[in-house]
Amino acid sequence: MAETFIQAPAGKLVLAQADSAGNLKVSVTGAGSGGTSSVDEAAFTPGESAGTPAMGAVNPSDTPANGVLAIVALDSARNMKVNIAAGSITVTPPSATTIPNTGLSAIATASVQLLAANSSRVRMILQNVGTTNIYVLEDATGSGSASATNFTYILRAGGSSKDGSSPIILDTVWKGRVVVCGSASGGLVNWTEETA
Repeated sequence: MAETFIQAPAGKLVLAQADSAGNLKVSVTGAGSGGTSSVDEAAFTPGESAGTPAMGAVNPSDTPANGVLAIVALDSARNMKVNIAAGSITVTPPSATTIPNTGLSAIATASVQLLAANSSRVRMILQNVGTTNIYVLEDATGSGSASATNFTYILRAGGSSKDGSSPIILDTVWKGRVVVCGSASGGLVNWTEETA
């Protein structure tokens, strides 16, 4: 039986070898022990595990027929191109609001209107940044007055002026008139009103 030699680097001839089934033995380099194939759902370690790389073409001009294998299309930055069919996605933008109207109001013991009724109001934020309690009345009558005996809730005083320690009231429901008064002079309320 004739022997088969293969030319190796540097011009040397080496004897070709076969396994027990007669297959020619070869050494695969540069793609791991198993080529580029991988087992489905096998554990993968970045930088270590072998895998099958994806192939794409930049700005391909051909249109493959149905049922054939094809590589993905890429742009010049290697981003995969995606075609969204018309009418398949509905995007609803969030409701637009105007620039919030804000203020810092000094509050004495007499009842005063802090905010007028506003049907377009979507959010109201109140915080007591003073050192006296503030009585808040959500006035449905349009002519009511806030007092220590007529109020919807109390904005508790902070430890010191503008220290941010008092609770914040965020109301997304009430659209009517808001009137306030202080338990003593020197009250201070920071407010924000957002409208649709």
